[in-house]
Amino acid sequence: MNKNTESITVKASSLNTLNKRNSSVDIIRILAFCNVVLTHFFIFSGFYDTEMVGPTALFMSIIRSFGVTCVPLFMLMTGFLMNKKQLSVKYYSGIKSTLGAYFYASIICYVYNCLSADETMSIAGFTKDLFSFSAAKYSWYIEMYIGLFILIPFLNIIWNNLPSKKHRLALIGTLCFLVTAPQSFNIFVFNVEGWWKQPSMSNAFTQIFPDYWTDIYPVMYYFIGCYIKEYGIKINKWLNLVLIVGLTAFFGCYCYYRSSPGFFLKGGWQKYSSMLLAALAILIFVFILNLNVEFRTSRSRKWSRALADLCLAAYLVSYAVDSVIYAAFNELMPITEEKYKWITLIVVVPINIAVSFVFAFIINKVTKISLNGLSKITQLIGRAYASAKPRKADETEEEAEEIIELLEEN
Repeated sequence: MNKNTESITVKASSLNTLNKRNSSVDIIRILAFCNVVLTHFFIFSGFYDTEMVGPTALFMSIIRSFGVTCVPLFMLMTGFLMNKKQLSVKYYSGIKSTLGAYFYASIICYVYNCLSADETMSIAGFTKDLFSFSAAKYSWYIEMYIGLFILIPFLNIIWNNLPSKKHRLALIGTLCFLVTAPQSFNIFVFNVEGWWKQPSMSNAFTQIFPDYWTDIYPVMYYFIGCYIKEYGIKINKWLNLVLIVGLTAFFGCYCYYRSSPGFFLKGGWQKYSSMLLAALAILIFVFILNLNVEFRTSRSRKWSRALADLCLAAYLVSYAVDSVIYAAFNELMPITEEKYKWITLIVVVPINIAVSFVFAFIINKVTKISLNGLSKITQLIGRAYASAKPRKADETEEEAEEIIELLEEN
């Protein structure tokens, strides 16, 4: 095969992969990242330092309720995409791109942290922050994902060996009960008069359900994603949209009710293990998936794929972007109430998204170059090893190539 034929084959193969890729999943990934930036708007804009009183606070609570679906969407997508992964060395080597993005995003965030706090930069300081997942402040997700990634082949063994759909629903139902029931019902204090009128008066809630397992919500979302991939969930798109709007409004109103007339309360009812949040995230995921998004041109598909591939790095580096942009924003608009104007939300959040994508593009390029460099080094080591090894009569060139391939996988 000559070089021209090889080039045509590679391009055709790439086009095939692009066409097979589910554009709806790319849209979900992009939306999940945009919701991350939207959620962080409320951290930096002073929302949590403002009393939950009046229509503006209620409206912002509703907007926030849609934004916090970001992490559940990412977790559902993980189960949807990885439910067939098997235990192998090659599988575990697949995390290197994620770790590479985390490494370079951490460098950017660490430099920003040192400059903003006027601290001395050092390799020891960076290494400490890197391994404690504190260089990039949003990297708790990477810490969680590493554990989930390690478990995925074993979770898949459980999932794929369950004998029927009924058994799989039983598994999901059990996890939903263990994770969401405590966060939905252990949230009132029944021995205080008027607890239903003003639930914010106490956070010493009466326990009804065991709450030890609420932190395994990543596993719950993972298996729900597996189920959606395997069986799908068919809902009329207009009904689905009405349910999303209605549940978002109800969720936001409920969070407002739980907090008013005080500051916003972060209780179990609005955590990632919340029943309301889980239901809302599933509805959004299924709605976009059932749209069966098909871009008419290959250019549109390439853009959606490119942006989706940038989302992880954009998420990690968005801490530094948030800090810089909101510092400038807070100087321009020091009055907290002014920050709630919808026009401000429309302007600031898109700027953060765009700047984060720019940094993510650079991070992904550097990561790719680094990984390609490491791959070439392992190839050279493999060839050197194959050349130095005493040749036997029955040793073939194919065996030497197998050694190189094994080194690359590791």
